[in-house]
Amino acid sequence: MSNSSQTRTQRALLIVLLILALLIINREVYGRWNPLGLPKRLSCFGRLYRASTKTVMLTGNDMPHHLVYTPHLLTGKRIYLHEPRGEYVPTVLYLYLGKHTYLPFALVGGP
Repeated sequence: MSNSSQTRTQRALLIVLLILALLIINREVYGRWNPLGLPKRLSCFGRLYRASTKTVMLTGNDMPHHLVYTPHLLTGKRIYLHEPRGEYVPTVLYLYLGKHTYLPFALVGGP
């Protein structure tokens, strides 16, 4: 095998491994293999959150403004809270979908 074809094979293998890593992270974090689909669940702050069946439009003071810094940012999806996280686990998280549209996630099992 020539050096150029070996390099192409290595690059292709690296790309496949990166895609697999993205899919595995998405499955672990969101409960879905498809990184383009809406998640059914989130794992955040060591707790499980389940998705609402409906999206919500939030504007002005109703919008959640506090970005959650979690591994979810690896997949490019932004998750927000209404209030900054204090000593208690938040009961609702909001996944930003675009143009003031959010998908709420409720804490499973209570605070």
